[in-house]
Amino acid sequence: LAKTSWTPSPDCAAAVMKLVETTPIDQNTIFAFASLLQDSTAQKIPAEMRKLAAERLYSALVNDSATPRQLKVLLSSILERELAASGDYERLIKALEIDFAESRQASASSGLTVNNYGRMNNLAEQVLRNGLNFPPQYLSGIPQQSVMFLKSLMPTGGQINGRRPDGRQIKIDTEKLWTVASAEKDPVLRMLLASVCGKQSDAKAAAEAIASSSGASTSFAQSILSAAWFASAKDFQNASSSIDTAIKLAANKDETEVASLLAIALAASGGKDQALLAKAKEASARLVSIGISPADKADLVIALDQIGLSKESEALSKELLQAPPGTVDPAKLRQQQQQAIASISRNPFNQNAAESARNLFAKGDTDGGIRLALKEYRRSYRMQSSSM
Repeated sequence: LAKTSWTPSPDCAAAVMKLVETTPIDQNTIFAFASLLQDSTAQKIPAEMRKLAAERLYSALVNDSATPRQLKVLLSSILERELAASGDYERLIKALEIDFAESRQASASSGLTVNNYGRMNNLAEQVLRNGLNFPPQYLSGIPQQSVMFLKSLMPTGGQINGRRPDGRQIKIDTEKLWTVASAEKDPVLRMLLASVCGKQSDAKAAAEAIASSSGASTSFAQSILSAAWFASAKDFQNASSSIDTAIKLAANKDETEVASLLAIALAASGGKDQALLAKAKEASARLVSIGISPADKADLVIALDQIGLSKESEALSKELLQAPPGTVDPAKLRQQQQQAIASISRNPFNQNAAESARNLFAKGDTDGGIRLALKEYRRSYRMQSSSM
């Protein structure tokens, strides 16, 4: 009834409000109330009903331990925008705290380091191109939707997600938000909220607190986030130190790859700084030693060439093309072939080359296929770099 053009009588409206207020919260009603806030006609819904629906969803998020993790993710995504738009900053931060805690717990139980967003978009390419953008969105243990939402509210974050669930623009009173957010204890969330509010000195203090802590109190993801913040502030020395910490904290191949790629990305951002270039050389050797895929090696060859490490780039290119026959598991080889094809087929101008690479792989000419993929990828990369 709330989403129709019909205006109910006061008694009918009161009955609908009572129904919303007393309906038990379960999976079906969560989706119903979420739809109530998200619908394109939601602007016509009485403010009292919007507020009540948001309160019911907030109660399910905060007070109902039986609410499944998947639904909590949905609830957080909707509620964070609704609460921000309504200026209910205390509940907004509570919802964020729950989302961040749930994300850390899910990451710890799954053992994942990089979320699906990072893997679907080719990890090496994404980290090399965007890994130092603050805040990064490819880390498991950091809620991606919440990070994207907070980024959209930052002064330089754009407005892609800076809207309330029904599509209307969100306007933040940064001083009021910081009055509440300044008490936040989680250094990552505090750093993000300070960035939203334009409190750069507080964001820096949070980044420094992460960088100066050690042991169990600092996670791999926290170190990467602090590195990205320092890099965004052109503080390359502290960014490099945070990456060094992340490398020490790396507990698996994915973490080692991410941190090493970031060291190379930082060298690209820091110009001709010799200390950063030395770290990039070390990172390149580390990446080769852990056995990254041909597609990731192709990205690495280009990155090393771009920062002036031509010898290292050429050596890796030759290594990529001269893998000893019979040393690769057939199933893994097929996967690597697809990754090499994907590296060049993302660009529509490379569709013919991708098809040629597939044909070479089908004939068993792995070296030829990778050689073509590498050649086309390098050409595409340089074309894109020159057009920027």
